[in-house]
Amino acid sequence: MRRLVALSSASSTLRSDNLITVKDSTLFGRDILLRSGQDAGGIPNLLAAQARSDHTAVALVSIPAPVIEATVTENNTISLDGSSALRSIGLVELSAEAG
Repeated sequence: MRRLVALSSASSTLRSDNLITVKDSTLFGRDILLRSGQDAGGIPNLLAAQARSDHTAVALVSIPAPVIEATVTENNTISLDGSSALRSIGLVELSAEAG
């Protein structure tokens, strides 16, 4: 009897770096909203990664399961550097959603 071995693997990596940097600047406004990792409405990023592996083998032996790995890394950062200042008569919101 002839043995046939089928191996398959798949990997997927998604890395998203959302960085807001204000350096040596003054921001004036009624409301100041700095949102990293969100859209204008405050909805967090919807990120997904998918890995898929298909294999077919014709044999009368056990076939090992495919190796599948999917990784999502999201970094959301707001940085106020140097002599930066935020001046507002209303709302000041700094929001960096956890990834």
